[in-house]
Amino acid sequence: MESSDLRVFQMVAREGSITKAAARLGYVQSNVTARVQQLESELG
Repeated sequence: MESSDLRVFQMVAREGSITKAAARLGYVQSNVTARVQQLESELG
């Protein structure tokens, strides 16, 4: 788990949407989705 992944997760939670979080972070939506899925995988 990397701190950048937690930052992405935090932004998704704050924005309430992966699409909005991606736009705010300047990432593509698929990247944000992949990072959240990776966190879910690591944490169970």
